[in-house]
Amino acid sequence: MIIIFVHGWSVTHTNTYGDLPRTLAGMSSQYGMSIDIQHIQLGKYISFHDEVTLDDIARAFDAALRDLPINKNRINEFSCVTHSTGGPVVRYWIDKYYGSKNLSVLPLKHLVMLAPANHGSSLAALGKKRVGRIKAWFDNVEPGQRVLDWLSLGSSGQWLLNEQYLNYKSAANDFYPFVLTGQGIDTSFYDFLNDYLVESGSDGVVRVCGANLNYRYLSLTQSDEDISDTKKKKYRLITKKSKPVRTPNKYL
Repeated sequence: MIIIFVHGWSVTHTNTYGDLPRTLAGMSSQYGMSIDIQHIQLGKYISFHDEVTLDDIARAFDAALRDLPINKNRINEFSCVTHSTGGPVVRYWIDKYYGSKNLSVLPLKHLVMLAPANHGSSLAALGKKRVGRIKAWFDNVEPGQRVLDWLSLGSSGQWLLNEQYLNYKSAANDFYPFVLTGQGIDTSFYDFLNDYLVESGSDGVVRVCGANLNYRYLSLTQSDEDISDTKKKKYRLITKKSKPVRTPNKYL
C-alpha cells in the first residue's frame, strides 16, 4: 500500500505529521501489510501569490503525483493523509480530474483528512497578513488572496465543490474518505487574533461543522401558488432535499 502525506506550501521537512508516518510504517508488519510512505511538498510546485487559485494548486498536486518515482506512466493506487487546507485541495483534484462519473478509475482509495477546512473558516476573512501569522494553517507564510477567498465561509467555490460531492457514490467505487477533527488547541501555535481561536468545537482554525462532510442540500423555491386564506398576499415555498452524504467523521 502506498500512503502519501501532503505537506503545505512552505514545508521543506516531513515533521508536519510528527511520528505518524514512522508509526504507520513500523506497525504495518503486525497486520501483514507492506506500506510505502511517500511525501508531497506542494511548495515545490506552486507559490502563494495572490493570483493563485485552488484550481492551480490542484494541478500542482497532480503534477507532484506524476513526478513521484513510484508513478512512471500512470498514477498507481494510493491512500492519502492531509491536514487543514490539504483536504479541500485533494477533494478539488478528485473533482477536477475524475468527478462523480469517473470515480471508478480514481487511483485514490483512502483519503484521511485531519481538521480539513471543507466548508471554510471564518479566519479567511481576517486578511492575508493576520492569517499568515497562524502557523497551524499556512505554515507561517502569507497566503494568497484568491486562496483566502475560496476558504471564506460560504464561498461559491466551496459551494460548487460540495454540491458536486453530493453526487459521489464513494463506497460503490472503492473510495473511502474520512474526517478526523477536534477541539484540542496548542496555544504555542497561535497569535490570538479573536475569540474564534479558542471557542468550543474549534481547533483554533476550523470548526467541527466546517470540517464535517455529512451534510444535505436544501433548496427553497417560491411557487406561483397564492395562499388566499391569509390577509396579505403570500406564496408557498417548495422545498427540495438531497440525500445525505455518508462520510466517516471522528470528533476528537
